[in-house]
Amino acid sequence: MLSIDASKRADILSKLSILFVDDDAEVRESMSRYLAQRVGKVYTAHNGATGLSSCRSLHPDLVIADVGMEGMDGIAMCRAIRETEPALPMIFISAHDERDVLLSSIDLGVTKFIVKPVRARVLMDTIAAVAQTLERQRDQENKLRQMSALQNEAEYESESVRSYVSRYLEADHHDELSNVRHLSIPKLDVSGDFYSVAKHNDDLYVLLADGAGHGLSAALPALQIPRIFQQQAERGFSLLTIAAELNRTLYEQHFVGHFVAVTLILLNVREHFIEVLNCGNPPVLIFDDHGALLHSCHSKSTALGVLGAETFSVEVERFNVEQDMRVYLFTDGLVDTLQANVAGFDIGKLQGLFGGIGSADGFDEVALQVGDAARSCKVDDVTLLEIHVDRDASQERAVERVPEYASPSADEIPVALNQMTMLYVEDDEVTRDYLTLYLNRRLGMVHTAKDGEEGLSLFVEHRPQIVLSDIKMPKMNGLAMAEEIRKLDKDVPIILIGGSDNAVDAEKMFEIGVSRFQMKPFAPNKLIDTVQACIRQANMKNRLRLSSSAFQTSSLAVITTGRDKRIIAVNPAFCRMTGYTLDEVIGHSPALFSADEHDASHYRAIWDALDESGDWSGELLCRHKNGETVSEWLTVNAVKGGDGVLTGYHFIFADISERQMNEEKVRQQSLRDYLTGLPNRAMFAETVNGLLVLNRQMIGDLALLYINIDRFIEINNALGVRAGDEILLEVAQRLLGAKVVTEGAVCRLGGDEFAVLMRGDGGRASIEKYVVELSRAVSRPILVQEQEVQIQISVGIAMYPADGETYEDLVKSACSAMNQAQHAGGDAYRFFDKTIGQREGRLLTLRQHIKSGLQKDEFYMLYQPKYSLSQQRVVGAEALVRWQHPTFGLVSPAEFIPLAESNGAVIEMSEWIIGTVCRQLADWRRKGLRQMPVSINISPLHFWRGDLVGSLQGGLQKWGISPDQLPIEVTEGVVMDSSARTLQVLGALKELGFKLSIDDFGTGYSSLKYLKDMPISELKIDRSFVIEIPEDARLDNLAKTAIPRAIIQLASEFNLTVVAEGVETASQKKFLLEHGCDVIQGFLFSRPVPADEFALFLP
Repeated sequence: MLSIDASKRADILSKLSILFVDDDAEVRESMSRYLAQRVGKVYTAHNGATGLSSCRSLHPDLVIADVGMEGMDGIAMCRAIRETEPALPMIFISAHDERDVLLSSIDLGVTKFIVKPVRARVLMDTIAAVAQTLERQRDQENKLRQMSALQNEAEYESESVRSYVSRYLEADHHDELSNVRHLSIPKLDVSGDFYSVAKHNDDLYVLLADGAGHGLSAALPALQIPRIFQQQAERGFSLLTIAAELNRTLYEQHFVGHFVAVTLILLNVREHFIEVLNCGNPPVLIFDDHGALLHSCHSKSTALGVLGAETFSVEVERFNVEQDMRVYLFTDGLVDTLQANVAGFDIGKLQGLFGGIGSADGFDEVALQVGDAARSCKVDDVTLLEIHVDRDASQERAVERVPEYASPSADEIPVALNQMTMLYVEDDEVTRDYLTLYLNRRLGMVHTAKDGEEGLSLFVEHRPQIVLSDIKMPKMNGLAMAEEIRKLDKDVPIILIGGSDNAVDAEKMFEIGVSRFQMKPFAPNKLIDTVQACIRQANMKNRLRLSSSAFQTSSLAVITTGRDKRIIAVNPAFCRMTGYTLDEVIGHSPALFSADEHDASHYRAIWDALDESGDWSGELLCRHKNGETVSEWLTVNAVKGGDGVLTGYHFIFADISERQMNEEKVRQQSLRDYLTGLPNRAMFAETVNGLLVLNRQMIGDLALLYINIDRFIEINNALGVRAGDEILLEVAQRLLGAKVVTEGAVCRLGGDEFAVLMRGDGGRASIEKYVVELSRAVSRPILVQEQEVQIQISVGIAMYPADGETYEDLVKSACSAMNQAQHAGGDAYRFFDKTIGQREGRLLTLRQHIKSGLQKDEFYMLYQPKYSLSQQRVVGAEALVRWQHPTFGLVSPAEFIPLAESNGAVIEMSEWIIGTVCRQLADWRRKGLRQMPVSINISPLHFWRGDLVGSLQGGLQKWGISPDQLPIEVTEGVVMDSSARTLQVLGALKELGFKLSIDDFGTGYSSLKYLKDMPISELKIDRSFVIEIPEDARLDNLAKTAIPRAIIQLASEFNLTVVAEGVETASQKKFLLEHGCDVIQGFLFSRPVPADEFALFLP
């Protein structure tokens, strides 16, 4: 289930009604109480018969039933319910997971099968998922009803409407632009596709849109799109802003089932880049002038009008313009039309078609082919745009000299009117229309009204940033409206318009607080100057209000003095900090707070710095009203007017005495562990480094013990953090109480790890004896929360100087040894082994080299044939990656793949594998060799992170490969994962036509349900089961062949191909063939081989 916030989840659950059926009265009562606190209604029944009756009379949203009940059991009840309620969600609970029960559950469409004991979280997550699904269904049903009503009422197909729509959508094509060419072939009289081109300075904006459906039904709901696009683009808005506004407009129309796939292009001439935003259209293809594909920009979002602003999200791709380019935008009707008329046509061939356009009339050749296809069969509206990007021309425009100008003062800064909203009220229609048109070209949004009542209503609804109104109007005049607006907003600028006879209203205007009065007649440009002046004044008031608020609410003490250095104002923080009131300090000099610790020369230096630079800051001792001397950090700034003349000073200071005490406290704490009081890692490092500075003859050998409490996280999870802290405290005390030589030290390194430094004069034997005693002392039972807890420790030992001559090397060696003790099962100690250290160093190096190895072509592919025993020929292959490291030689996949998964490099590796295998398939096809599927292994990490679907689509499109040629091998863990992300990816793969192969089937936790629901075509028997098949003389050993036989039988029941891995003997081959496994893979037929050798199997 997609994650939702807790409040929304609770709201959805509150609408849910549940029928719980169980023959155990105690279970029924406890479950009823539990569910009643979390859902809307809970009904209960004590057996299947009463459950069936209750279901038919009460109509619950969900049924939860025990399977095993006397009389009518859960299966029989569900089967009876399905006769009248085929879609009712049901959850089965059972103490067993027998195969027949599971299969029956699948056939009956049970939502979830839960094995007892029931985990509350699993149950509630399932119930919440059902509730959310029901909520979506109700919403969809409402939308469908709305759509039906709209369709019944609409009469769209009149000739006059078609003519109007066509002219409207074609108004902004800008056919005069020589670098934009287009092809448009509508399916009906009016095309559901449309495009628009706009310019902002030298920047070019392009819109290509495809409405849902055909003809008027697709075009009418989108009529506003070109106008909004033009308005936003001509003002230089970003593609994200334009897309959001278009989506809002479409979504708020509430045309159920209607959406518009949109592609937006911005060609920025001055900064030499192109931006692409694709919402639901086919990919935008960008070629250089030689026909090479530079970029393929796939859709990154749903079409516009589907989601509201809260959930709408888009992504913009940006590319630098470094050469001449050709950009192609097209709707899905182009591909659909060519596919319907040209055999074998796909997106790869379309890319080749565009890539071959090199001459001036190449576009016309493409248009001719599409036109011929459309004449034969019009599948959909067809629209194609070509934009030619001339790098040299854009370079010439980009270097035009920009005139220099002086920085304006605050009063001269022009207001960004294209971001402003205005309410314009005028009763004269001609005047209103003329001025609205003028204002719309200069302001972001203009709301118009014909009288004061309508104007007031629009103000309440939209809250514009400025109001412009005539005075004399019917119903409610401008003054009355302004008066009502002032009650709602005392700051919004109001400009009133009137003739000379309105001068008598001046007193009323002052009383209301009208910002400006404009006498008729007036020039529109003068009105714009007035609007800017009003907005500047409003902004200034807002800044002053914010400044005053900051002064009063600041946590820092602030003093303001005049030019004579006498205090004229202080803020509340000053009074709280010093104890003085405002009346006590007004008129005094700041010298009132001087401390005896500073002499007169110190204060003179401060004033001299102010006279010279205008500011000073530093630490200063100040005396408060109670006589206490406090250390404060003071900042003083000289304040000057616009003419540069000094007007006063601002003193801002903070009490830092507490900070200084805290700094000392923090310094002490920084050297001690906060919980145990032991030296922490930093202090321990100082201690060890101090000893190592001494001559070795003085300190002798040392041993550093690295100690870890085994499975401490389990104790923490079971007993809680507080209990864990008590255990850590007791372990620290026991380490301190152990007999450590006086030169030794004990520290807590962090978490559940400690370190002990001790003399090693007695050699390994004495150290081993000490470690055994230490382990025995630490492992004594600890009483926590009235129960005894038994702990064990793993200890790693590093010797100085043999295992390291610095603190860092000793800790690293001891930690490595401790890891080996843990790998041995814990409750053990190990001395550092250099060979193990070298092994860990090798792994670290390999982990760091994986990504660079991919870039340096150190990885290569082998192909292991899949051999059909019945056809006696190769029917496929599995692609296997190998690594030839320049230092370590051939590295096993068992070693480097876990390393790649640990650092995320496996995603880049998967993308490399996809590209490499697709290229190889294309190469075999080019050579005329037999085509067969080659499966690739995909790491679970690529399902959870990265863009697996996009990587696969990119590889297929680039090399013209179909999905059935590239089966995906995944582990059982991937298809068993019920996370939203995994389900989304699996659903997308199924929709695109990919086949899934379950690798190592039977080695993990299996479920029959995913075999039925997922696009699985193949099961692979793991090599570990195949090698258990005995020789001919012992083929009757059923225990050793039970699992392979079961997997083969299961695959047969689900009509799946089964492949046996690791087949190495003739006996294995014979057994598999006799039991129905036709395809094998292993050394008996062929080892993994390079591509050129595998080509020999493809005659």
